[in-house]
Amino acid sequence: MENENNRLDIKEREKAKKLVAEILDCSNCFPRIDLKDINEIFQDGKGLRVIEASVNPVLEYRAEVLIRDIKEKAKPLEAFNDALIFFLMPDNAPLTMDELLPLSEWFKDFPKDSSIRWGMGVMPEASAYSLRAIVFLQQRMKS
Repeated sequence: MENENNRLDIKEREKAKKLVAEILDCSNCFPRIDLKDINEIFQDGKGLRVIEASVNPVLEYRAEVLIRDIKEKAKPLEAFNDALIFFLMPDNAPLTMDELLPLSEWFKDFPKDSSIRWGMGVMPEASAYSLRAIVFLQQRMKS
């Protein structure tokens, strides 16, 4: 059982590395997420959970559906304190601030001392077939 858990951790770390690289490589994003942001939130790297979600970019209420999916995927995880949420969208279907209201509402459920970073970027045209969310959640270790 322990070896299986270690394998899952290795898979999760590899997935996280790939997704962090995708965020850092985003050339057309706002606000810009950099390595400093990622390091500040995930200092020890333990208890890190990665969630990916996507929806059709022309779906009505697409951001609401996407955020609902993220919240559902986060439910079985242990309580978390820190989050990095990054949206990748097609150039021809950008998210509006009004669409992000469900995200603001979700943030209100986080513990008061949470560290939250979020951003959004435009995907290269070749991969712009969906509205995607990359989410990193971490439970802060007790000192």
